[in-house]
Order: sequence, then C-alpha cells, then structure tokens
Amino acid sequence: MAKEGTATDVPNRIFLWTNPRSLSTVFEKCVSCMDGADVWHEPYLNSFINHVNSSPELLQRYPKMETTMREGQEASIRDGGSLLPSSVFRNVFRRYRYDWVQEQLEAPLKKEKKFLFVKDWPGAIDGHFDKLPKVPFKHTFIIRNPRRTAKSYRKACLKFFKYEGNVDKFNMIESNPYTPIDLPNPNHLHAFWQYVRNTVDPNPVVIDSDDLQNFPEQILRKYCEVVGIPFKTTYLKWDAGKEPFKGINCPLHFISDHSVHYVNAVSSSCFLPVTSQPPTFESLTPDEQKYCSSLLPGYQEMYGI
Repeated sequence: MAKEGTATDVPNRIFLWTNPRSLSTVFEKCVSCMDGADVWHEPYLNSFINHVNSSPELLQRYPKMETTMREGQEASIRDGGSLLPSSVFRNVFRRYRYDWVQEQLEAPLKKEKKFLFVKDWPGAIDGHFDKLPKVPFKHTFIIRNPRRTAKSYRKACLKFFKYEGNVDKFNMIESNPYTPIDLPNPNHLHAFWQYVRNTVDPNPVVIDSDDLQNFPEQILRKYCEVVGIPFKTTYLKWDAGKEPFKGINCPLHFISDHSVHYVNAVSSSCFLPVTSQPPTFESLTPDEQKYCSSLLPGYQEMYGI
C-alpha cells in the first residue's frame, strides 16, 4: 500500500505530446483553467534548449540558437518584468535540466492540485527516454493536418528568426536552429506515439486540432472522461490575454509579447471553428512541402486514415 502523500496516490498525471503549430498551447490554456490543474509548459523542450546552449558541438549545428534565445529571454524579461526580475528569470530558466524536470514531474502533487498536465514536444526527449517520469502518466497526443502545420510553422519561423532577406529563399528546415542542417525535420510525434503504443498504452488518446475546433464540447468532454478530469461546460471558455498563463510552470517565454509562436494562444478565449480548407500541397513552398511530406504518413496513421 502506498504511503499517504506519495506520487502513487495521485495517478492522474497527463502528458500532451505535440508537433509545432498544432493548437496545443490553446489546448493547454484551456486545461490551465480547469479546477485543480497543475500545468507544465514544455519542460523537456526547455531542457533541450539549455542542453544545446551548453554544448559547443551542438552550437555548431545550431549556430543561431544562442543569439535567438538570448534576445527572446530579454524580450520576455521586459514583457514579464512585473512577474519576475531578470536575475530570477535567468535562474528559473537555467534550472530546466533533464534530471531536474524528471524529479519535478515525479514529485507528489501539491495538496490543492487534482491533476498534473504536461504539454511538450517529443523531439526534446529523443535520446533521453530514461529521463521520463517513472510514475504512471497518461500519454495523449494532438495532431494537425501537415499542410496547415507546414504553412503556419514557416510563417512563425520567419518572424521568430527575424528574417530580412528574400522570403522565397528562406528555408525553414536549413535555417532552423531546432533542426539539424543535414536532415529534414523527422516526425518525432509519430515515432513517440509508436513507442507509447508498444511500451505503455496500446491505444493512447489522439486529438485532431480541426476536430477540436469544430466539435469542442464533444472532443473536450471525451478527453476529460478518458484522462479522469470531471468535465464542466465552463471549461469551453476562458479569459483572453496572459492572465490564465501566470499559474503555469514555465520560464515565461510564451507570456512575452515577442513570442510569435504563442500570439494566437494568448489572445484565445475559446476554440474557434475552422473556417478554411487546408492549403493544397502544390501551393506550399519547397521547404514546406518537404516538411509536410515528413509528417504526412505519421499523421495519417495517427488519425486513422
């Protein structure tokens, strides 16, 4: 029998795994407003960034990472200065290491919390599966049509890296410090989904972002039922702006007004219906097509096409 207050007393711990530009932060914002939620924003991705920033070898492969992250942190400090002073902010970010994250996610929940929810990118734990929590977690996934993802990701990369050259010559794969120069971005999400199916849960929850937007109550109600969160219709709406994010465990990156990846999530107050068809493959730029093609087979299998 487990002792009172140990992690095994609270099995309701949930991962939401995602690829970039998949509505995951909007979903995270929704969950952060649920009763008793203890939410962590991309702790393994922040560990990955710290790992890259401390490795001379990796910095050669990701030459823009250090400058980009330093500028992003300075912007976050300016925008979130009322939340944390700059010295504290830097110390908070630096503590994100794989061992430390594992310890935090394995620790007993605070008394006022009813469940733990972690949103992250599985590419950040590639080669670090041993640093996943050793306590029970429900692994869930959110996917998005790769044609939508590719178009949105390239647009975000252009803004994030402040590209000033010929837009047609920008390559979101080769110019992206998160991606090895000599390889297309692999579908880490699909690979990790297969790993979970083979080792943890043969039928993990998979949400499609278009379905979530078009049928929010139906999808969210079913999700809550499967992961053990009592559903309320009030969860379908939340406050626009940064306020709901302030209780989330993160180093403030996405609260910043300069965080182009999270503009829509910050302004969101509900799941809005999809109003357009995905772009055609032929309309994508060559790098978008390459990125889309790397994701498409996995997306189709996860969606059940």
